[in-house]
Amino acid sequence: MPDTDVTAPRRPSAVDDLADAHVDAYAALDPVAATGMGAPGHDDEMTDYSPAGDAARADLARRTLAALEALPAGAVRDDVDAVTVAAMRERLGLEVEMADAGVGSGEVTVLATPLQDVREVFDLMPVATADDWAVVARRLALVPDALAGYTTSLRAACDGGRAPARRQVRAGAEQAAEFAAAGGFF
Repeated sequence: MPDTDVTAPRRPSAVDDLADAHVDAYAALDPVAATGMGAPGHDDEMTDYSPAGDAARADLARRTLAALEALPAGAVRDDVDAVTVAAMRERLGLEVEMADAGVGSGEVTVLATPLQDVREVFDLMPVATADDWAVVARRLALVPDALAGYTTSLRAACDGGRAPARRQVRAGAEQAAEFAAAGGFF
């Protein structure tokens, strides 16, 4: 495989096209992550944190992995493609493994679960104009649906024998109370 000249413009490959298509599809399924990635077009949407939303994201990972395997011989043109394929296999493979193990939105921690994602996404949104605030308001109106989906996932995790640790639930409840408090930082 030839070395890639990083100074020359690079024509997108079939691998690039597949990676881009995956990001676009993922952004549609996880608008909160889309905002975090800087992927445009989803800032007034909210992620579905229900088991159905988790399943849709896992299905996308499976489809993308299958599409990677179906790429024709020679599709990996250079080192950039090789790294892209390796990273996608590793990350998407892990997503599938976690989904197959029942790990999804039904988790409670104090760092990286839907509880924090739903709150923190608003820190990443522009608020300089009235139009920006209108986008924030549209997303904010969807928070109850996102939390309802998260609640469904938490119940499903408990029903499946994967109840979160009591100390994590307490800490999560304290965070939620802080997020919702009058005069809070948001």
